[in-house]
Amino acid sequence: MKPVAQTRWANNNIQAQGVLYLSQFIANSLIQSFKANQNSIGDGGVEILASVLPKTPIKNLYLSNNLISHKAIQPLAKNLPLMSILKLDLSYNQIGNQGAKTIARAITDNFTIENINIKDNTMDTNESELISQSVAFNTQYAKFKSTNKKY
Repeated sequence: MKPVAQTRWANNNIQAQGVLYLSQFIANSLIQSFKANQNSIGDGGVEILASVLPKTPIKNLYLSNNLISHKAIQPLAKNLPLMSILKLDLSYNQIGNQGAKTIARAITDNFTIENINIKDNTMDTNESELISQSVAFNTQYAKFKSTNKKY
C-alpha cells in the first residue's frame, strides 16, 4: 500500500459519529497527515482517534476548533507516547489548564512532538510554558539524534 500524503476533512461537521467511520479508514491506511479542523468532533471523537492513532504512521494531526475539552485530552495523552506525531494542532478548543498539564506531561514521554499549537485554549501562561518547554526539549533531542547516529 502506498502512503497517502494527507487527508483533509476540515469543515465537514463530521462530529464523533463521523470519526468512528473515519477511524476504520485511518487504521488501515498509511496517512502521514490528518486534517480534521472545524468538525465539532468533541471529546467523543478525540477518544476514538486516540485509540486508533498509535496504529498509524500519522506525523501531523490537526484538530483545531473541534470543541475538545480537558476530558478528551486524557485518552489522547495516554496514547501519545505510542504515536509518532511530529506536529499537533489543538488550537481553538477548550482544553484549559487541566488539559494543558496533561498534555505537557505526555509530551515528556513522547520525544517525537516538535510542534504543538495550543492557541486560544483558555489556559494560564504557566501551563502553556510547560508545554513549550517540553516541545523545546523534544526539538533539541531530535537534533541531537540526527547529529549523533549512535542514538
